[in-house]
Amino acid sequence: MAVLLFAHALLMVLCATPMLRRVTRAGIAPGLGTAVWLTVLACVLGSVVTALALAILVLVGVLEASRPIPAAAFVATVVLAVLVVVAGVRWVRALRRMRARADEHADALRLLGRRFDCDRLATDVVVLEADRPAAYCVAGRRGIVVVTSAAMAALDPVTLRAVLAHEAAHLDGRHPLLLTVVRGLAAAFPGLPGMRWCHTVAREVGRLLEMSADDAAARRHGVASVLSGLLTLSGAVPSGALGASGQDVVARAERLAAGSRRCLRVRISLCAIIVFAFGIPVVIVLARAVGALGPLVWP
Repeated sequence: MAVLLFAHALLMVLCATPMLRRVTRAGIAPGLGTAVWLTVLACVLGSVVTALALAILVLVGVLEASRPIPAAAFVATVVLAVLVVVAGVRWVRALRRMRARADEHADALRLLGRRFDCDRLATDVVVLEADRPAAYCVAGRRGIVVVTSAAMAALDPVTLRAVLAHEAAHLDGRHPLLLTVVRGLAAAFPGLPGMRWCHTVAREVGRLLEMSADDAAARRHGVASVLSGLLTLSGAVPSGALGASGQDVVARAERLAAGSRRCLRVRISLCAIIVFAFGIPVVIVLARAVGALGPLVWP
């Protein structure tokens, strides 16, 4: 069963990933697309950890039975177990480090910038003196939205509210936390091929989260205002931050200009990937359980 779970994880990485990238490329149902990417990531990690745990249990059973163990299988299991433990420890440390950095960044921005009152938002907004127009959000104990003085001068009031709503949508949806978890996992053990795959997941999730925030702002202030703000603030945002001009500006602008599209086929494809990601491991585990309990139930 451990081999089947490892095979399932490999199949999800090699086959489901390119399929999922094609399905979510246009940004149809970005919220559902984000959920599917995170589901695939969780299922891959769950399959690997479960398979490793089962392999260790098998080795323990063999040792207790005083039967010989193939040297290659023993070494491979021990090495994988050590790698998983080390990766887990590094992941937790990376999460703590990113969280502390975000808290320090938010506190520093509150000291350096001036508060901007926006009655329509429950989130703190800080204006930072800078020559480059930009807007982004910083998560922390109390997340804030940052907008530069150049952006304040370049945007009309309606567009400014749309940009601030975009950033507030990130904080309300806890988008920075989701990205921190995925990026922390990718940074935990960068030398492993599987962890490099996490960078792909982080990039795709970040792109879809930006589109989700675009949709949230467009529902409140209209597509034209969001599109205007996106094109005006078409520069870079600080590393690790989520901003209205952060990722795939051209693709997001084209998506907004084209209007909302509802494609049943895309939603069915995304749901099918979720079923495949969850269903295969469940079937494997249930089949193993039935095989183990069969002699007891049907003697």
